[in-house]
Amino acid sequence: MMGPEFWRMGGYARYVWPCFGLALGVLGWNLWSARRLHARAVLHAERALLMARADAGARGAELMATNGLVGSKRS
Repeated sequence: MMGPEFWRMGGYARYVWPCFGLALGVLGWNLWSARRLHARAVLHAERALLMARADAGARGAELMATNGLVGSKRS
């Protein structure tokens, strides 16, 4: 079963080849979707980390101001 007979798949080519095409399409979509969702998750995590760092910095400055450590002229 080589050559043209292989491509005809014993008369079932019109059923077999679209199934292969559909399977490849689904696998391609799955790969694209996974990469897109991973990129979105990484972006979300980076933003959350930046916000947490900014919030921690703001809390530290607020804490220092309430304790009189900022703006006072202690010697």
